[in-house]
Amino acid sequence: MSASRGDILIVDDQPANLALLSQVLTRSDYQVRTVTDGEHAIAEALERRPDCILLDINLSGMDGLRTCEVLRATPTLHDVPVLFLTAHDDLAHKLGSFRVGGSDYITKPFQLEEVMARVHHQVRLAHLERELRARNEELAKVNAELLAAARLKADLTAMLVHDLRSPLTVIGLALERPDEQALEDAREAHARLVKLTANMLELARAAHTEKQRVLEPVDLGGLLSRVGRQSQSLAAQKAVTVLVKPLAHLEVSGDEGQLERAFSNLMDNALKFTPPKGLVTVSLRTELGEGVESGLRFAAARVQDTGLGIPPEDLPFVFDPYHQASSGREQGGFGLCLAIVARIVAEHGGRIRTHSQVGVGTEFRVLLPLRATPPPG
Repeated sequence: MSASRGDILIVDDQPANLALLSQVLTRSDYQVRTVTDGEHAIAEALERRPDCILLDINLSGMDGLRTCEVLRATPTLHDVPVLFLTAHDDLAHKLGSFRVGGSDYITKPFQLEEVMARVHHQVRLAHLERELRARNEELAKVNAELLAAARLKADLTAMLVHDLRSPLTVIGLALERPDEQALEDAREAHARLVKLTANMLELARAAHTEKQRVLEPVDLGGLLSRVGRQSQSLAAQKAVTVLVKPLAHLEVSGDEGQLERAFSNLMDNALKFTPPKGLVTVSLRTELGEGVESGLRFAAARVQDTGLGIPPEDLPFVFDPYHQASSGREQGGFGLCLAIVARIVAEHGGRIRTHSQVGVGTEFRVLLPLRATPPPG
């Protein structure tokens, strides 16, 4: 049995007309439904949208012209082609049918070849219009994605210019007055440039390669202690206190270098947005999984600051490398470092959450699965 060429709804209050049209269209592989009045025609079309409606003008009750007006006013049916069936061939009736939204008309008595030709034409047009709409929707989606990519590129450029300007300015000033303090400032600015370049390369490589990481036992407590010590110099320059709470020896499976990069980035971010006399706290504890994670154990590492805080409208985008933060974060957007943190944590089977309050501070909480302890013996 061949596939249906289309769904046709015939509306006529003359049983003989319904039988004849239904028989001819069914033989031509159309799926046919029939009703005898306008009210039922609308209900039937709403239940299942037809590809074409053959509609008698002279229906009892709601006539064909009024039925067509209702169809055209119905959002889901407004573009279904309507072929009027009429015994009148004068200009006034033809114009009336087009005025209410008719697509074409067929005069009675029927010429069956003409009926088939007109029906086939309208069904084909309807199918082509649907395909065109679908293509247009696809093109609109692609266009929106291209526009979004262009905006992301512009945002990234603006962010990089911002992040590069400050250290380059410091290095330029050091060249003009090469005293000991200026040289120290230049060394620190150079380190920032090196880190920014490394972050950019890390994101670029992640986007184009799938690196196989060697997972080894990592003492997360020892790693966090080391990151805390390494941040003391920058913290002292900013007059910010770094407090590393006593850390337990918790082992996770991972790439130690990548995990150290992730937590170093979290510390850099905390120090960047914490004003003088502020506090950055690092802590670590064990957490038990809940729900579908019941029975699992996690290492929960927290980096908490008393900095500017993140506005609620920016929180969903803190791990987006291209997002520019709203006004109030004077040092620009979130940069590349948090995007890299999120990627590294995800690659280690963990997750990261952010809590923040403007004017109070921000906490980043990283959960990593604890390394399974082999049974004794």
